[in-house]
Amino acid sequence: MPNFPAPDSKLEKIQQELEKVRLQELKAGKPTILAAIVLILSFPLGAIGLSFFIPPAIAVIISFLSLGIYIFKNSTVSSAAIIMRHKFKENLVLHVMQSINSTISYDPDKGINYKHLNNAETVILSTNRIKGEDYVYGKTQNGCSFEFAELILPTNDLYHSKRQFFFTLTTKYTLDLNQKLIIRPTEGWWEELPENQPHSFSGLINFSSWMTNSSLDKQLQVFSNTKKLVPQILTPTTIKILNHWSKEWNTLPFVTFKNNRIYILFDTHAKLFEADIYEKLTDNKVIERLHTEISSCFDLVEDFSQIEIDKNAILDNPDEENDLFDHLIDDGMDC
Repeated sequence: MPNFPAPDSKLEKIQQELEKVRLQELKAGKPTILAAIVLILSFPLGAIGLSFFIPPAIAVIISFLSLGIYIFKNSTVSSAAIIMRHKFKENLVLHVMQSINSTISYDPDKGINYKHLNNAETVILSTNRIKGEDYVYGKTQNGCSFEFAELILPTNDLYHSKRQFFFTLTTKYTLDLNQKLIIRPTEGWWEELPENQPHSFSGLINFSSWMTNSSLDKQLQVFSNTKKLVPQILTPTTIKILNHWSKEWNTLPFVTFKNNRIYILFDTHAKLFEADIYEKLTDNKVIERLHTEISSCFDLVEDFSQIEIDKNAILDNPDEENDLFDHLIDDGMDC
C-alpha cells in the first residue's frame, strides 16, 4: 500500500470547503425536534382529547400536519446527503486517487462497460438490470491498463441492493482464441439457479484438484476448456495473489482469464468511497479511510498485472489428466 500522503494546501482547502457545504446542507435539512415531539405525542394526545370531548378532527389534523413536517424535513436530509455525496466524490475522492496514481481518470456516476461484464462470464443477471458507479481508468506501473467500478445488482429486497466491485486489466500475454480459465468460490448464489438457467461454466472441465496444495483448497473451484492452461496460469505466484486478496477483501473472488484480459469480481458487502453527512470532513480519519480503500483497489490491479503465463508448466500427471479429460468429454459432463 502506498504511504499515506502528507497534508497539502490543496487537500486542506478541499476539506475546508466541503466541511462548509456539509454544515450548510446538514443545517438546511435537519429535522426539527419540535416536529418529532409533536409527531410522537399527537396520537396519544388525540386519544386523550377524544375522552374530553375535543373534536376528533383537531387531533387528526395535528397528527397529519406533524407527520408531514417530519417527512418533509427528513426528505430534505436525504437530498442534502445526495448533494454532499457528489461534491465529496468529485473533489476529495478524486484528489486522493490522483495522489496515489496520477494516471487515473474517475467518474463517480459512470459504471463499467457492459462488454466487460459479458466477456467475464461471471455475471448471471442480464446486464440491463445492473447499475454501476465509481468508474476508474488508469495504468499500472508496468503499463497494463485497468478499469474498475462498483456494480449495484437488484435483489428481492426493495431497500437493499447487492454490491460488488468489478476489475478488469490487460495482460502482457494473449491466450489462444477460445481458451479461458475461470476461478469461482465453491459455494455461492449460483447454486440456487434453476437447472435451465444458462451459465458460463457449461461445457468446462473442473480442475479444482490443482488447488489441493494451496490454502484455498475446497474454497475455490477452477474451470477451463483446455487442460494445459491450468498449470500455466495457476503458478505459485498466482495462487499467492489469490490467497492474499481473498483475505484482504474478506471474500472469495471470481476471476476469469481470457484473451489478453483478467476479470475480477468481489462481493464488497459495503459501499466504498462514500461520504457521511454526519462525518466531519476536516478530520484526517476520513482521508485515512479513503486512502486505505483506494490503495486496496490499486494494489489489487498491480498484483494481478504481475501474473505471467508459464509456458513450460505441465500437469503433474498428464496421462491421468488426459484420461479424466477424455472421460468427461465422452460422458458429456460439465460443471
